[in-house]
Amino acid sequence: AAGVFAASAAPGGGVRFPAPLVASALQLRDGVTCFFVLTPAWLRDGDRAVGQRFFGHYPLGQFRFHDRRVAFRTAAGDVRHSKVLESGTKLVAAYRLDGRVEMAVDGAPFEAGAKPRAGASPAPVFSASGYVTLGGCPPHDAFLGDVHEVMVS
Repeated sequence: AAGVFAASAAPGGGVRFPAPLVASALQLRDGVTCFFVLTPAWLRDGDRAVGQRFFGHYPLGQFRFHDRRVAFRTAAGDVRHSKVLESGTKLVAAYRLDGRVEMAVDGAPFEAGAKPRAGASPAPVFSASGYVTLGGCPPHDAFLGDVHEVMVS
């Protein structure tokens, strides 16, 4: 039926979202650690590449990919991890947000992400949107890939 949300099972036990899930009345804040098991189907370079955002608030506080790297959107731009990833490869991404953005990929130690601009403050900031999305951010931009697991602590 038109307008009905339906996620589909993905190979390897993930979920594909034709449109993101929206959790209303939920607001993320600094001081959280988040873990994601994902398989990005289509990684591309550029700030506005389609389907690269998989969780968070809009416009600030997006957990995403940027230039084929795990990234986080701050007021200063995207803070990026150093490891370049490949499309279609399952990965574990961890984010530690505590006054700054630290990321880890596939069990490697946490690292502070590369600053988006010289002198910019990459402090984690979350837009007060009144909702959090999973499987895309903003709600009209579905993530191109599979979401296997999410944990926020």
